[in-house]
Parts: sequence; structure tokens; C-alpha cells
Amino acid sequence: MNMQAIYVTEDRKFHVGEFPLRAPVGDEVLIQTCFSGISVGTEFTAVRGTRHYGAFPFVLGYQGTGVIVDRGPDAQRFQEGDAVYFRSNAMDLFLGDTPVANRSGAWASHVIHSEKQRVELLPAGVDGATGAMFVMPAVGLNAVDMAGVRMGDHVAMQGVGLIGLGALAACFLRGAKPIAIDTVPRRLALAREFGAVATINPVTEDMPARVRELTDGRGVDVAIEGTGVRSLIDQAIALTRREGKFIFLAVYGETPLELLYMPAHHRRIRAFFPCDDGQEPCREAVLHQMALGVLPWHKTISHRVEVDEMPNFCARVLAGDVPDLLGAVIDWQAPNAL
Repeated sequence: MNMQAIYVTEDRKFHVGEFPLRAPVGDEVLIQTCFSGISVGTEFTAVRGTRHYGAFPFVLGYQGTGVIVDRGPDAQRFQEGDAVYFRSNAMDLFLGDTPVANRSGAWASHVIHSEKQRVELLPAGVDGATGAMFVMPAVGLNAVDMAGVRMGDHVAMQGVGLIGLGALAACFLRGAKPIAIDTVPRRLALAREFGAVATINPVTEDMPARVRELTDGRGVDVAIEGTGVRSLIDQAIALTRREGKFIFLAVYGETPLELLYMPAHHRRIRAFFPCDDGQEPCREAVLHQMALGVLPWHKTISHRVEVDEMPNFCARVLAGDVPDLLGAVIDWQAPNAL
């Protein structure tokens, strides 16, 4: 039996490949994927070369949902037919003698992994497509939790893509007052639905003046930079009040990062550098919020992409040719998939 996986080569081209599918051993479970989440931010930095993911070719994908279809002899946590969400893939793939690395390998029709980590039951009430995008809100929640955002805090969320939107929602659910800052009207409209008390488009508004107005001249208690644009870091720091907090939420690549020292110094701000999704506590929390309906994450999915469409879709993402893109999933249940 074969499986499919979407891999990218050094020429930045994506391919749908077929690979032998092995049986699970030990405590492994075999998952037939329903949906793989696509991270058009973090994952595509590896393809563009601004973040090092190792040698090509490789399979991207660090989030997905599916159904247990087989178990190794030592697996006990799950039963066949269980719906689960997962974070990575332990399958070994080769193109001839060339290994295809998993980074983290969830863009695949089947996933094998130890049942002891990074695989959990999908809560009832969460559909497979929405659940497959669980990492982004978990990253946002982890950052908000690390910085100790409190009830009543004014929070400037600069950049409300998926991770920024997840952080904004986490602030709102804690009783904070998030202010969404972005240049894309559709994102700002969605931010309102996720709890933003105000939205600011810096192209059409005097953003610093508006923030001062909203905070009675004090500045925000917490500024979160989520655009990944280096030149906007100083802009976000300038929004904080004295003894406020600043969160480096985005990824800025691997070269040295410059910022103006004195504004942060004079404000005596505390900076936070969150990484990853907070592990299982954050994942479980956001999925529970989805199940209860307090985190309407299904609204973030703008594209469902069938497997055969992925090479063209990814090429368009790299070229910046998907102007209405927010969140996207690979649909492995479509007729042309395994």
C-alpha cells in the first residue's frame, strides 16, 4: 500500500509524491489524515530561505487531524476509528536513495507516530478542518500566558494574521482589551469578531494618536508585534506605557535584529520571546475553546485545497498571488486523494 505526501525541492517547487506505507510498530499509531493545516507564515519562511529547516527535499506540515486506522502491538491509548489531532509525522520517506525529511511532515495522507506524544483525541464538536489549524491559536495563547496578560490590560496587537488573531482572542478571553492593528480590512473585521475593542488601519489613521486616545494617553500595557516586519518593531515598542510589556510574537529570520534601544530603555519595558505552541496544555485549551464555540476558529479558513492543487497553490503563495488568503487546509478526503 502507498501513501501520498507533498514535498518541496530546492528549486522551491512543490510535488505530490507516492511513497510506500509501512505498518506501525511498538507503541505507534497509523493515522489516515483528513486535513493538514497550512502555515503560510512560518513554514514558507523555510521555503524562501529566511529560516533554516535543513536540506531539501522535505515535507512541511506541523498540524493535522485524522482517524486511527492501525496500531502497533504496544499501543494502548487509542482505538481504531478514533478521531485525533497531531503535531508531526515519524514516517521515513525516500525518493530513490534520497531521503525526504519531515519538517514536521504532516502534509501527508498518512501519519505514523508514537501514541505517547503529539497525538490526542479530537474533542467532540470540533470539525476536522478547523481542528487542523490548532497550532496558530495555541502559539498566540502561549505568548499571552508567558507575558501574564491580565484582566483590564490594554493590548496592542500589531498584525492580525492567524497567530496574531489567536493572541488577540486569548487576550479577550482573559478579560483584556485588545486593539487590532493591521492594513488589511478583512483581517480587522475578523479581529472585531474575535474580541478586539478597537481596530486601527495605519494606512488611513494616525495609529499612535488613536492608541493614545484609547488608553487615555498612557500607552498600552502590552504591545505584541506579530507582523514579522523588522522595521515595525520600534513602532510597536513606542506604543507601550512605562513599565509595560513587549512580546516578540513573530519570526524575524536568522540574521541579527536591530531595534532602537533608548525608547525601550526609558520605558523600562519587559520583553518576552515566546516560541512554539506551549505544548499540550495550550493545544488542549484552544481546542476546548473551539468545541465550546468561544473561539470561532472556523472563520479563519479561507481556502480548502485539494491534494492535486497543492503545487500550484503553493507557487501562488510564494508569489504573493493569493490576496484573499488567511487560513488554508489540505483536504485529503477529496476524491482525488487516497
